[in-house]
Formats: sequence, structure tokens, C-alpha cells
Amino acid sequence: MILLRDLTAHVLQHVSDDPEGVGVSVGDIYACLDAQGDQNPHLKIRRVGRGPLRREQPLSGDEEVHGEYLLFVWCPHDQFIHLDEYKSKEGLEKILLSASGAFCPFLTYLVPFVKGKLAPFRISFRGNDGRIEYRPKYPWDKWPQYGPDALDQVFPNRKIEWLAV
Repeated sequence: MILLRDLTAHVLQHVSDDPEGVGVSVGDIYACLDAQGDQNPHLKIRRVGRGPLRREQPLSGDEEVHGEYLLFVWCPHDQFIHLDEYKSKEGLEKILLSASGAFCPFLTYLVPFVKGKLAPFRISFRGNDGRIEYRPKYPWDKWPQYGPDALDQVFPNRKIEWLAV
């Protein structure tokens, strides 16, 4: 378990080196965070109507966040902030390596937490010349939209490398 204020602080510290500037704030997170999964129903936003999800009353930061494998996702394109829950580390890795994860052009930040702790990562893949290459944290060429087949061709043998905090 981690408090929302601590999770938020870790997220903002982790993305603070973004050369384009950090586009999400504590206020944004407290007003718009929506939990996906079963362990944090108190963090879910009840959808009313259409448009971006926003709470009538922002969270305080004192809320407990549960789950062993969590992924903070910020998508300014579709205007959402999620905290996604996974049942295993393998499930978390699978989404990070997919076209719906780190290779999705619409997601700006993906910040994983494992057992309540920030879990930074990098992605390795085999380059055209056969050497191992790494996908940098910033800047990514986020314009291409890779489907699963194209993703396997452009970034073959993708793997997650978990980094020490």
C-alpha cells in the first residue's frame, strides 16, 4: 500500500526531466485520476455524460492505493489519467511492451509501481544490425502508430529491463 500523495510525488519526480516540460500536475492527478481494476474502487470516477473524466471534489492525497503491480498512465490526447492494476509483473511487462503501452503514440507517461515502489524501466530490442538497442525515456518518436505486426518488425525481441531506483 502507498498513499496517493506519495505515488503522485514519485510520478512527478520521475518525469521531471522531460525536455518538453511536465504537462501534468498534482492538481490534475487529484482531479482526474481514475482507477482501473478491482483493488481501488475508492479511486474510480463514476462516468456521467461524455467528455474528459473529472471529479466534482478532487482527491486529497491521503487515499490509500492498493495493488502490487500498478501503472500510472497519462494520456493528454484522450484527456485521461489512469492508475491501471495488473495481476502479475508479467502482465505489467506485456502491456509496457505492446502497441497499447510504451509504443502507443498517444500516451505521454507510463510510470510503473511494483509493491508500492516506483519501478523505472527501459526497453531493449535488436536493431537492424543485430546489436541490442535501447528505447530512450525521452524523446521518443511518438508519431508512428505501430500495430502489433509492425511493432514486431520495427522493434524485434523487445524486453523490459527494470532499473534500480
